[in-house]
Amino acid sequence: MAASVEIPVPPLVQSLCPLLAENVGPAPWTGPRWWWAGPLDVEGLALGSMQMLATAVASYSESTGRRDGIGFTSDGVAAAFASFAHLRINDKPIQGFAPLSGFRRTADGWVRLHANYPHHEAALLAALDVQGPEQVDDAVRQRSSAEVEEAVTARGGLATAVRTPEQWGASAAGQAVAAEPWLRLELRDARPGSAPKPAGDGLLSGLRVLDLTRVIAGPSGSRILGALGADVLRVDPPALPELEDQYVDTGFAKRSAVADLADPDVQPRLRALLAEADVVLTAYRGGSLARLGLDPVSLRTDYPHLAVVSLDAWGDR
Repeated sequence: MAASVEIPVPPLVQSLCPLLAENVGPAPWTGPRWWWAGPLDVEGLALGSMQMLATAVASYSESTGRRDGIGFTSDGVAAAFASFAHLRINDKPIQGFAPLSGFRRTADGWVRLHANYPHHEAALLAALDVQGPEQVDDAVRQRSSAEVEEAVTARGGLATAVRTPEQWGASAAGQAVAAEPWLRLELRDARPGSAPKPAGDGLLSGLRVLDLTRVIAGPSGSRILGALGADVLRVDPPALPELEDQYVDTGFAKRSAVADLADPDVQPRLRALLAEADVVLTAYRGGSLARLGLDPVSLRTDYPHLAVVSLDAWGDR
């Protein structure tokens, strides 16, 4: 039986209070809570995240002189968060994960492998010293979870030992993010100017967004901004092309370009785009962005008008 709508969602929207118009409360939502079972409230996190977005859009709408009643439904959130499961390309479903991506049993437990991208698969095979995917399971079973994680990571691949909550809390990574909030909001004295003038019927029409993200989380965020009317430009590096199916799934309602941000010839154009943008989304490693002067601190210094959104999977300190 479906749970009632009265079940609360995490109050993530409270993090946005310093930015919200006084007369804008949490965006309302309707529908059952039943579509994502499990010991962790992933569904609640999804709904809470969507409530943050809807509330922020409502506040922005107020600032542009509009009076839009903005809410959402749980089934719409479910469809958005599982969009890859609904997408068809030439009447065929897309591949969510590569065969080598997933949980594998090790000598002492489990490890989570990720090999969706060709360079990650190559790193995995090299780290395990095997010739093909069919040899991976046997190689992993002969090592501990920590050994697989260390070997694959050292090769530039992705593998994570499955830990208990206690083991995670005792690890260096767990300790580093133990006190980190879900969202850190930093306000500056140099506030943005007046809100962009709407250039269409969309709720975010006139808003210019520069998307410097990859994979799923960042591109999904910019996808919904584009769907709401923002002018979104995504820039990808030419050396590491995105997975085609994934790119299609997250590429709706935006424009895209390819550019090597480390190329000196690209820098002037990138700086011009930053000067023209209202929002920039970043999700690359902090060190790589800092070397290019694109880390949040540098961006806020060079472009005081710019709203900087940085996605950091493992903390930003």
